[in-house]
Amino acid sequence: MNFKWDLRIDEAIKLSSIAHNGQFRKGNKIPYISHPLAVGLILQKVGATNEQIIAGILHDTIEDTYLEFADIEEKFGIKIAKLVSDCSEEDPKAPWQERKNKTLINLKNSSQEVKLIVCADKFHNLMCLKEDLEKLGEEKLWKLFGKGRQEQAWYYNQLATIFLDNANLEDNNSLFFQFKEEVKNFFGK
Repeated sequence: MNFKWDLRIDEAIKLSSIAHNGQFRKGNKIPYISHPLAVGLILQKVGATNEQIIAGILHDTIEDTYLEFADIEEKFGIKIAKLVSDCSEEDPKAPWQERKNKTLINLKNSSQEVKLIVCADKFHNLMCLKEDLEKLGEEKLWKLFGKGRQEQAWYYNQLATIFLDNANLEDNNSLFFQFKEEVKNFFGK
């Protein structure tokens, strides 16, 4: 891996920290910024490009903050803005099933670049679910998400299938295989 520090990564960390200020992870008081930073670290660890790392750090800004596509484009350029946009739900206020179906359809047609960012996002979410399950127990955990274990299992298994379509280990896709294994271990499929 040939990693060279990109000052845009620092700028993405700053922007994401400001945009997510005052937000917390579901069910606890952990500042939300911990999630996009973890996604960026996961992407760095698997050899993603700097653009993917930056998009990973910014992946929830369009969906969950006041920032818009134009803000990301102005600061980081069209490529990164497009990556962030492609990782975002079109209508975060739509009903859960509608949002997830649309996400899956969009992801099927996405580039491997986008799939890797989304996989890092979902992988970190799954690791947090495992931790929260131990702390909260089954009933409390799923109440936080509005959908139960069965619906979440369906969604995560669909994601794993999409990530593994056309994936191979030579293209920094080992995260896709690890995600599938973690989904199987957590949900039992």
